[in-house]
This record gives sequence, structure tokens and C-alpha cells, in this order.
Amino acid sequence: MAEGSLSLRRCPCIREGCPACAKGEGHPSYILYARRSGKRVSIYVPEDLSSDIESAIQNGRKLQQLVNEAGVRYTQAVKRERMSQSRK
Repeated sequence: MAEGSLSLRRCPCIREGCPACAKGEGHPSYILYARRSGKRVSIYVPEDLSSDIESAIQNGRKLQQLVNEAGVRYTQAVKRERMSQSRK
């Protein structure tokens, strides 16, 4: 699981006369944007790992949704419990 977002960037290189850069295409690279100690960080991700990282991000989002839902259900259960005890 991971939290953050994965972006595909196309940036120019430093080589003189690079055909891809001359065409304006640049070079693709994947970057994971995340937070560490409250600060935004960017981490280079090799292309062969990009699909694994994207899956981890999706799993992290699903987990966050489940945690949010658990919080709502827990709050509702505690309130029901308190209401049933006050009626006795």
C-alpha cells in the first residue's frame, strides 16, 4: 500500500543534440508525489516499477475508504449503545 500520486513527466535532458529533446518530446520518467513529516516529497520511480506503485496507491486509497467507513460505523454504534443505556 502507498499514499500519494504517480505522475509521468517528460523532461529534457542535458545532452547536446538529443533528438527527443530537439523534437520537444523530452524523456519520460515516473515520479511519486507523497508526504513525509508533513512535507511534500517527490521520488523517482523506475518505469518497470510504475505499475506496482500505481497498484499500491490504489490499494492505499481503498484502505483509506474502509478506515473512513469504519469510523462512521463505530461512531453510530457508540451512539446507539449510549442511547440504549440511557433508556434503561
